[in-house]
Amino acid sequence: MDRWNKIENIVGSAIFGSLGLGALIGALFFGATHQFVMAIICGAMTWALIAEIRREEKKAKVNQRNA
Repeated sequence: MDRWNKIENIVGSAIFGSLGLGALIGALFFGATHQFVMAIICGAMTWALIAEIRREEKKAKVNQRNA
């Protein structure tokens, strides 16, 4: 994983995470129940991006050992 791709994934995770938290706050405290869907979608995207970062870091460690 190159450095820019990792930075891009981290920034994307932060954006989706903050959007998800905002949607969850809106759903819980302001009665905007339709925002639960947005919170779930943002949570899934955040999880997917973090999982990709971890998967690529494991690949890089294996490649370093084999080199």
